[in-house]
Amino acid sequence: LEGKSIEIIASDGSPKAIEKAKHGIYRERSFRNLSPGLRIKYFAQDGKEWKVDRRLHDKIRWKTANLMDETQIREMSTSPFIFCRNVFIYFSDQTIQKTVERLYDRMPKPGFLFIAASESLLKLRTRFELEEIGGAFVYVKK
Repeated sequence: LEGKSIEIIASDGSPKAIEKAKHGIYRERSFRNLSPGLRIKYFAQDGKEWKVDRRLHDKIRWKTANLMDETQIREMSTSPFIFCRNVFIYFSDQTIQKTVERLYDRMPKPGFLFIAASESLLKLRTRFELEEIGGAFVYVKK
């Protein structure tokens, strides 16, 4: 992370969830889909818990945001990489469609939208194209 110019904007609609995430502490279950190499690189074990490496954690800006409020997501939606993981499972198809179109309109080209494996945009009409990149499925704005 040294010398890399990155900023991570982490958001959730729940202020309580943001406060919990700010602690940067995770249990073993949180790592079921993360390679051991990445876990060792970015986390330090403390008993039964894992703490995010301070060099990474310091690059995170925390924000409570409602994805349905365009003013609250305006800044975040201009990122070339957006992760909406386990978000759309709570939305109706109409709400997902509206949110995805807002993100598409503001993202640069190329733009990459990552969603959870349990979620899909395939039943909706979006301008994103689904691609497989490095073994992961990603919605791409070209």
